[in-house]
Amino acid sequence: MYEKYFNKLREECLIRNRSSRTADTYINNIRHFMKWTGYKSMEDLSLQDARSFILEKRNSGLSSATCNFYNSSICFLYKHVLHIPWDQDIVPRMRLDVKLPKVLSLEEIEKLINSATQIRNKAIIALLYSSGMRVGELVSLKPEDIYMSTMQVYISKGKNHRDRWTILSERALDLLKEYWRSYPVKREYLFVSLDAPHEPLKVSGVEIKLRAVGKTADIEAHPHTLRHSFASHMIEQGVPINYVQAMLGHRCLESTQVYIHISNKTVMGIKSPLDHPAKKNGGVNLRETQVMQMNHDITIQDVFHRFLTQYCETHNFSPQQQLTALCISKCHTLEMGANLSVCESCHKKYIHYNSCKNRHCPMCQGMEVDEWIDKQQENVLDVPYFHTVFTVPEELYSLIYSNQKLLYDALYHAAHQTMAELSADPKHLGARIGYICVLHTWGSRMNYHPHLHTIVLGGGLDAANKWKDKGTKFFFPVKVMSAVFKKYYLRELKQLWEDKKLEYHGTAAHLKNHYEFKVLLNSLYDKNWVVYTKEAFNGADSVIQYLGRYTHRIAISNRRIVSMTDKTVTYLVKDYKNGGKYIEQTIKGTEFLRMFLMHVLPKGFVRIRHYGLLSCRNKKEKMAHCRKLLNCIQYISKLQGKTCAEKLMILYKKDICKCEACDGNLLSLSLRGHYMLT
Repeated sequence: MYEKYFNKLREECLIRNRSSRTADTYINNIRHFMKWTGYKSMEDLSLQDARSFILEKRNSGLSSATCNFYNSSICFLYKHVLHIPWDQDIVPRMRLDVKLPKVLSLEEIEKLINSATQIRNKAIIALLYSSGMRVGELVSLKPEDIYMSTMQVYISKGKNHRDRWTILSERALDLLKEYWRSYPVKREYLFVSLDAPHEPLKVSGVEIKLRAVGKTADIEAHPHTLRHSFASHMIEQGVPINYVQAMLGHRCLESTQVYIHISNKTVMGIKSPLDHPAKKNGGVNLRETQVMQMNHDITIQDVFHRFLTQYCETHNFSPQQQLTALCISKCHTLEMGANLSVCESCHKKYIHYNSCKNRHCPMCQGMEVDEWIDKQQENVLDVPYFHTVFTVPEELYSLIYSNQKLLYDALYHAAHQTMAELSADPKHLGARIGYICVLHTWGSRMNYHPHLHTIVLGGGLDAANKWKDKGTKFFFPVKVMSAVFKKYYLRELKQLWEDKKLEYHGTAAHLKNHYEFKVLLNSLYDKNWVVYTKEAFNGADSVIQYLGRYTHRIAISNRRIVSMTDKTVTYLVKDYKNGGKYIEQTIKGTEFLRMFLMHVLPKGFVRIRHYGLLSCRNKKEKMAHCRKLLNCIQYISKLQGKTCAEKLMILYKKDICKCEACDGNLLSLSLRGHYMLT
């Protein structure tokens, strides 16, 4: 009698990308509800009916989780099918009783496997435990999801429609092979019913069979118990919690952290504070000491894992910020994929997790820096170089942040025009010079501070194509540079404003007013801008290392993060009032993420730009001419044309083609290549 409503419910589940199993469960719960109402007409249902039904279920002894399940089903019916406004004050969700999940020992797992009489059931138990997958994910597996080459399982469309990778044990793989070969019937799914080989095994079927095996072994067993056991044992082995989170497919780190609390071995060896009395005569704070000891290797990735969910609830992302956050969170985890190397002699396996390659990730800069330095050395002369920094007044920060691409580009344009104008003036040098500009947007405290670092070649070619320089003395007075840079930057800013290309967000919103913008422009013209030149350095080697430090730097490195708690992050900052010494600064974790993500650059933005003699169009011919004039030896790249393995050997003396245990040859297997269970 309710079929039209159930059909509508299935349609609403489909359009919201909820599974057919969810729709079936909702309908089953609603049938119980309608039976309780005495098969009342759905048009006559009220919120009080739902409230009374759930109260009765609770009073009958059902758990708060089950009652909330009924609540979700009825809520979906009311909101999306009957269009009855849902009021959580009338029908609230119950607070859950949080219980620690049951965990089996390894001996109990082995007993379960051995107690199973059918090879299929043995394989199911071994796979559930060795991979940590959900039973719903297991029954959806296909043979091509088992990657024997990398000892991994690909889980497609798991809970919350998230794809992921998890691991596979050799024991489980052996049982899978034996099961697959023992049942030589062509089939689509990995686990099928023996009576219906074209249909996947049902979740209820797995639960029934596991319960029966558990009864034989005298062990209370459920598929989810094996998943809990997997997670707990991985934590006990010291596997990083973010890796466990990725393998389990948890959306939030909080869901994974429960396994820290149920893992007995995790807390074994940690002494109570009562056994560590504070030292007399001004002893240290024990809690602070423990935090430092436990968090000495905190990374930015750890900060993202702990605070990203909380940050998302209170802050908005730009698309690039969101991408950066995801990349850093997944870098060198199973979610990025991996490659497997196997020793041909001793068969030892090495798994190498892929990096995210994001330019804002602190874990992905090492190789890129070394390759860039190697490439740049071809165009470095053995002459003095200078380091100039172009800064803008603080009053412009909010406007620049609202128009990052436009006003970052304006920084480069103004610096380039300043250098080109002054270098061409015979009063200063009278030659064409070369320089590299690199944008930094941060200060030592990760505050927003956009400025341009410029590495300037200490000389150039005059009109007669002869080399000209001023020795170790920089050729431009900094006051003149400041005035010229101000002129060009404000000229472009004014033009953008007149062309109505600027946007005004946050604290820059008041600049929408024509009068307010004019006031800002006037104040900027009256202000002295700061351009300064750092100490000159000489020689090709010193300039290259200097370049490497500045070109690929990010807002903060991992080594500056001191510790992290449930709410705060402590990191090192430079105290310029005290001689540039590093001091500790503690802020909220969400504020740390906000400050870090402020420095994510717009998509496709080129941060390192070459000008003059060093521009792409000129450098090959011009730098060759300069080397000839100065009698400089050209650097020959040691990395060009080399494979990744050869580069690692050259740079870090690490042979990734040899086994660390026996020095045998390693066979590298790509993640893309997989083998069927045949």
